[in-house]
Amino acid sequence: MANPDPVIAAAQRESLFEVMGVLEESSGRFNTYIMYTAINVLVCFVRFYKFAKVQERLNIVNQTLAKAAPDLLHFTISFLLSFLCFAVMGCVM
Repeated sequence: MANPDPVIAAAQRESLFEVMGVLEESSGRFNTYIMYTAINVLVCFVRFYKFAKVQERLNIVNQTLAKAAPDLLHFTISFLLSFLCFAVMGCVM
């Protein structure tokens, strides 16, 4: 089998590196887009509950969530730590 021309191989390698750079930049932009979209959804969620104070029954839900927030936060932290421990145990096994 004949060796390929080193000039062509270098040009192809340079072209490949350029494409990889563009893909890496695009991936970074997409991750930023996902982060902004998630923040936007959270802001819309908070605004919904802010405007739900006008309706009597939804206001009760707001008050309940406000009073339960510290306990929910502690539960979430405990749950995530337990989940992390089980995930590590699963990977080790």
